[in-house]
Amino acid sequence: MNLFAQIEGLRQEEMATALLRYLIVGSPEIRDAFFRFLSDHSRKGPLVFESFFSCMTEFSTEDDDGGRGRVDMQLSMDGAVIGIENKFYAAFQDNQPQKYLPRLKKIAQVQQEMFGGEVGCQIFTLVPRSRRHEAHLKELAKERDYPVVYWEDLVNRLSPLTDTLADPDMTMVLKQFLGYLNGVFGFMPNYRQSFTHTRTDWEEKGTPLQKHFMHSLWRFLPGGGARLSQGDDFMGYNFFHDNPEIDGWAGFISTKRLIHQEGNRLATDHRAELVISASRAPEEYDRNPEEYGLTPIALTSKWWFASGRPPYGWIVNFDENWDTAEQWHRCLAPLLRLAASTGV
Repeated sequence: MNLFAQIEGLRQEEMATALLRYLIVGSPEIRDAFFRFLSDHSRKGPLVFESFFSCMTEFSTEDDDGGRGRVDMQLSMDGAVIGIENKFYAAFQDNQPQKYLPRLKKIAQVQQEMFGGEVGCQIFTLVPRSRRHEAHLKELAKERDYPVVYWEDLVNRLSPLTDTLADPDMTMVLKQFLGYLNGVFGFMPNYRQSFTHTRTDWEEKGTPLQKHFMHSLWRFLPGGGARLSQGDDFMGYNFFHDNPEIDGWAGFISTKRLIHQEGNRLATDHRAELVISASRAPEEYDRNPEEYGLTPIALTSKWWFASGRPPYGWIVNFDENWDTAEQWHRCLAPLLRLAASTGV
């Protein structure tokens, strides 16, 4: 099985699914660890395979009510047919993953007729832990057919195998796979060593480190613009880019500007601050900004957005504990909900 043939042309969730299949098919140790991981979260008893095992990706399904679809991974083994719906940060489609279950139940019925014994059926939804508060996932978690599991827990389960696998090629692929996932679910490389320097330094149009920081933050912004906006005393990205109803901007602003031009009283030795601004304030930010690591500030200049109205603004009080994607998702979740409510 050629690795490059498995992942050619794939990105993000699709590539992660293909790499996971490559690893569990190619390594008995990884396969055992993966099935123990699923079995620990099974709602219908333990998962075992003794006589046979198969694994397919992008498995086509069709449901009279839910229409056509493709479950990311389909596993068959002794006594069980399993679907895996893999999500990083993409939204769920209508009736996903529930629409896949009827097709998988038909496969389970055929398997039961062929081999005898009871064959259970479940669809595991594999997501970052930062998404656990989403209403759709909370509803899924209430049902026996749809266990929700987290990528970070799978990473923790597979990581010890990098020291024990017998096959050096599989060891190399596993290390690269885990490194890729840590990059997806982390915020930025070497965050803890560098985060303080994003606020203690400033140069015209922002420092290289601040630009690198904003490049990492960009993927969490709803409707992030493609171009960096920068000037003598600010550097960042517009967001809500595809929504005519609202405007947003996030980036670093020199402390001198925040004090002397925007009129804030800041008792700080920072030379720059990370600021979020929006033409509308999410209710959560109004009600309790501290819960999201924010401090409200004034932004009085009218050039911020095309509307000419001074925006709402908040300083982001990030620290060494903000080195995970989960923390940034939590901070920005009210903006994501605001975007969803206005059609972004």
